[in-house]
Amino acid sequence: MILNIAPHDTQANRNVEAVVVFYDEMINKKHAIQATEKYLVPDYIQHNPIIPITAKALGEFFNSVAGARKNLRVVLHHVIASGDCVWGTCKFF
Repeated sequence: MILNIAPHDTQANRNVEAVVVFYDEMINKKHAIQATEKYLVPDYIQHNPIIPITAKALGEFFNSVAGARKNLRVVLHHVIASGDCVWGTCKFF
């Protein structure tokens, strides 16, 4: 994984760690509902038009997807972070 984070930006570094763990728990470990409850605020806004807006809906969506695709996993390739913003590119397998 390629990381683009200023070494002195402690907030960005903590947030990247949280995002990486969130993706792993939600998709790779198949704990989508628990991960969204743990890492997202209830009024989280999901911008994917096929998933309803809330954190709960995101957890339910990936819980359903993981149930249908037992071998589903995600790999983060490139992560960019600054302060409280984290962007990432990933590939689903």
